[in-house]
Amino acid sequence: MNHFVLYPELMNRNIPKSFLDVLSCWYAKYFAFVRWGNAVSKQFHLLAGVRQGGILSPCLFAIFIDSVIKKLRAVGYGAFICQFYFGCLLYVDDIILVCHSVTTMQMMLDICSQKANSHYFTFNTVKSVAMRIGPQYKYRLVLCHLY
Repeated sequence: MNHFVLYPELMNRNIPKSFLDVLSCWYAKYFAFVRWGNAVSKQFHLLAGVRQGGILSPCLFAIFIDSVIKKLRAVGYGAFICQFYFGCLLYVDDIILVCHSVTTMQMMLDICSQKANSHYFTFNTVKSVAMRIGPQYKYRLVLCHLY
């Protein structure tokens, strides 16, 4: 999650400037280091991601990724039950895309790819799977995992 993409998303939701200033200052001081056995690296500045275990982290990530869901819902790709959209389900950094055909699934993946490029994040293709569900298939579902 790129912080410079997150801030405009928060501004679009009319988050108070004072909160944005605190968040910006907090993430400006976001440093990490790598420990391997007894060796420790120098500190380095992190420009992306949220604090693991942080109380705000799930909310911030949800705001960050919400534009993907809005785009998929707006174009009408994916599963709807009554007026409710179930085409893109998320839990933490896992995304499940649900649709009725392989062609629609590809269109949904194309939208996700475009959003990933514009928001500077990637999908972990090694952890991504596709399942087919139906009379002639055991499953039809795609699970994507974000980096």
